[in-house]
Parts: sequence; C-alpha cells; structure tokens
Amino acid sequence: MLQKGFYLVWLLLLFGLSSSGALKDPHPELSDQELFWGADQYDFSIMLHAGDLQCYWHFAHFGERFYLNFMVQLVTGVALDRHLSVTVNAPSGLIVGTVDDASGQIAFSVQETGFYQMCFSNFHNRFGSMQVFLNFGVYYEGQKDIEKQKEEEKKKKEEDMKQINTATSTSLLKCYFFLIPPHP
Repeated sequence: MLQKGFYLVWLLLLFGLSSSGALKDPHPELSDQELFWGADQYDFSIMLHAGDLQCYWHFAHFGERFYLNFMVQLVTGVALDRHLSVTVNAPSGLIVGTVDDASGQIAFSVQETGFYQMCFSNFHNRFGSMQVFLNFGVYYEGQKDIEKQKEEEKKKKEEDMKQINTATSTSLLKCYFFLIPPHP
C-alpha cells in the first residue's frame, strides 16, 4: 500500500512539474508587431547636478508618434538658472529635435525603427542642480484602426451566425411540417 502511494506521488510530481513553469508564448494569437506596438508612456523626475548630462533611450517603430515633455521643477545652488538643454537623436544619430528652455516638448512622427536617445544637459548651471520632470513615450495612430477593424469583424461574424441560425431553424421547421402527415 505504501509503495502504491509512493508511485502515485511520484507520478503526480512528474506530470505536475512538467506542465508547470513559465509560458513560452503568453499571447500566441498576436504577432510581434501587434504585441509591441501600441501606446506606452513613462513619467518620472531626474536630478541633474551642475554641468551634468544624462541620456535615456526609448524604442519606437516606424509610423509611431514619439513625444517628450519636460519641465524644470526645482533648481538649487548659486546661479539658479532654469535653462535645460534637451536633444532627441534618431537611431542613425541625426538630431530630431532640440529645446533649450525651462520647459518644452518635442514630438514627431518616427521615420526609422530603433532606439531614440533623449539627452538632458545642465551645462548652464556650473554650481547648481536641478530636478526635471519627464514625460515621454510613443503611440501608434493606426492602433485604433486595428482595434476598430477587429470589432467590425467580430460583429460581422455574429451577424453571419444569426443568419445561419435563422436559416437553419426555418429549414428545420419546413422539414418538420413536410414530414408530418396531414390529419384526415
């Protein structure tokens, strides 16, 4: 009896562990393009020390809209200069946008797929730090069209199923009445 119990536990562990674990493909119905396209947004604050330069990268596909909004929140030190130099570079290294002010935005349509570099420089302040709020991301204008198209396809399928059900029930009723012999 104990031996049968041991084998049962062993089999449960064997089959239980083999089917557990991480999913290899959590969204099998989605392609890579559909999975990674869409809206994503990040917003946080950074501290730039005197003369500091910090760069961040964000991935964008061709056809998406890239945006960056920034605002100097706090300045400490001697000069208290609120100017911030911001540049956005394309994956090829070309400058896509630049702003030299306390707040601003850079937005554009992505022309090449890859990592876009956003650099923030505090070279105006030689003796002070600044806290900067960042809001950046990408969105795909065609994403709404894809979702709308999927919804229309779903409605079309539902309408087709209703028509099939109606035609089937009508045909069954006609067959039923045809097969019933008339009363004398």
